[in-house]
Amino acid sequence: MMKHATNAYHKLDLIPGPGEKKIMLVDGDTSDLEFYSSVLQHQGYEVVACASYAAALRLLEREDFDLVVVNQGGPKFEGRCVLESVKQDRRNVPVLVMANHADMGNYLKAMEMGATDYFEKAVNPSEWIRLIRGYLRPAQATPAIATAG
Repeated sequence: MMKHATNAYHKLDLIPGPGEKKIMLVDGDTSDLEFYSSVLQHQGYEVVACASYAAALRLLEREDFDLVVVNQGGPKFEGRCVLESVKQDRRNVPVLVMANHADMGNYLKAMEMGATDYFEKAVNPSEWIRLIRGYLRPAQATPAIATAG
């Protein structure tokens, strides 16, 4: 279980709000699930928290999300089932994989399977929100280039 810095949590008030975005957060550690859900909700996100991969898979069948954050699970990368499901059905939805401890093998596997990013849970909450926001920004339209003819 991770210790959470309350001072960093209160500093999150200084970061501008995200607008209406729906995030699925999957983590078997209920204290981390509650903490990260609270941080995201405090920032104005709609958060659907799942304490199991099976619950996440059932929700993915009937709901759409703007972002999925899944805990790696253990050394066997149990969270891969959620990553696979999202990438099969919703290829454009970013999937971030959180690991209790970084593992190069699981990192490579996650990225090969289509994960958008892979990071350790111990990320500072304000940095974590910046990371989340970076993946939820709308894609910038490519400006048209005028050609002389």
